[in-house]
Amino acid sequence: MSTDIPSSTDAAPSRRSARARLRERLARVAHDGPIMAPGAFDGLSARLVEQAGFEAVYLSGFAVSASLLGQPDVGLLSGSEMADSARRMVAAVAQAKQSLSTLRRQARRATQHSMKFLRWLRAAIRYQLAEAPAVLRLKALYATL
Repeated sequence: MSTDIPSSTDAAPSRRSARARLRERLARVAHDGPIMAPGAFDGLSARLVEQAGFEAVYLSGFAVSASLLGQPDVGLLSGSEMADSARRMVAAVAQAKQSLSTLRRQARRATQHSMKFLRWLRAAIRYQLAEAPAVLRLKALYATL
């Protein structure tokens, strides 16, 4: 079972379905060569495959059976259990991407706000507002950062 994982360098997730992206990639195989798709068995291993830069990952029946049951793949897992494993893998990769983009956005906002604060503090000092009690407290706070 193959699950297409978009690269982490994509600026915005494509509105095309994973199936359409996989079909497009398969059509490019003749030009680009084979698709390297390491096997995974859970969300963490799928995230590691993505972080390593692979375009795709496949869900290994033996790996899922071994990780869930500690048994080889001898038909003990049903199709729905394998589908659940695939859903968990996709959700883990999507959640990690969403968390990373949220973290980047928050870091950007914090940087912008701190730069605004520094500009305000410099202006307050320049215009002789530095002796105001609020500015003195802010200067002391800034010195501790």
